[in-house]
Amino acid sequence: MTIFPLAAIFFSALASPVGASLSDPHQQPTKPSLRGLKNTSPPSYSGLAPVSNCNTAPAWADANIGWSDLTTDQLSAAVFLGYTESIWSIRLAGDDSEELASFNEDYADKEWTDLTPPQQVAFVYLGENAGTYSGFYSDYDFDELPARAQAAANAVGYTQDVWDNCVAGELCNAQMDNMRWRGLSKLQRTNLKVLGYSCWVWDKYDPDAEVWKAKKPPTYLGLPPSATCSTPPAWADESLGWKGLTTDQLNAAKFLGYEEKTWNAAPAYFDGKEWADLIPAQQIAFAYLGYNSGSFSDFYNDYWFAEMPSEVQVAANAVGYTQNIWDNCAAETCSAQVDSKEWKFLSLMQRNNLKVLGYDCWTWSN
Repeated sequence: MTIFPLAAIFFSALASPVGASLSDPHQQPTKPSLRGLKNTSPPSYSGLAPVSNCNTAPAWADANIGWSDLTTDQLSAAVFLGYTESIWSIRLAGDDSEELASFNEDYADKEWTDLTPPQQVAFVYLGENAGTYSGFYSDYDFDELPARAQAAANAVGYTQDVWDNCVAGELCNAQMDNMRWRGLSKLQRTNLKVLGYSCWVWDKYDPDAEVWKAKKPPTYLGLPPSATCSTPPAWADESLGWKGLTTDQLNAAKFLGYEEKTWNAAPAYFDGKEWADLIPAQQIAFAYLGYNSGSFSDFYNDYWFAEMPSEVQVAANAVGYTQNIWDNCAAETCSAQVDSKEWKFLSLMQRNNLKVLGYDCWTWSN
């Protein structure tokens, strides 16, 4: 479960109530233009707007929901609001395209109350409400919140002091920050709904992941390189510069946010991320740079035994790293049976278990 501080979720990287988007600290959340709608007849809907639940994402929030996945009513609403298929596909991508910029041009200063009733209804069919439309009020000071939103924020522990002083990357101190939706009281849920939240958004929405999912991953020419005893993986080779990367590795690196000047340091976005937190496209890109779940996690050096994934615990035990040894060993005194052996002298079972921990022939020896 990933729980975010209140008013910090919409298109922001764990931002505060004064947070901003991933691509530009001052960028407004992606929303459609209202140009031309005065002369457009509102749609006739065949059913009620979809109700959010804990298992189904609202249409606006999930990059996996494509244009063809919209219901007939949602498609009518989207077209009425000015969406096209291409704009819909990049709505969460942090894209700087002229098309998206033009699309948002007349929209940035519009409040929910500035919309006409047919526009509000159309947004509701896409899963929006006053709170989500306003980016969960993430760019508002407390005094700028509508009176109803101020009362709701106060009721769940976001006093004016907490709201205005919550710092990006740090947890705010509202009482329910680390609770799942089902663990909240009915009163807490009611107030959070005023601020735009629903069960799925509160429990599962990760704006960082949605932006990544909306990006088009590279097309690779071949398979990721296999580790050998004489060739280090790209991430471990200090002599391998940006220009030494293969075409596939270069595409993977660029996709992950590496640049030539920062090739020797992983993008800050991945600080604190677990392998399991990565989307498949990110895992594949890291594999082209020689990473696996273990090496990405620094061979679990900073983990207590109980903190490791269960399959890693099993692998560690299998090569002699019991919980007692793992938690108490220093580099020079560990006593697991494999410590002093060269890779070529390890059994196939030992090698396979060490691979689960992230090792290969080169990393084990070097």
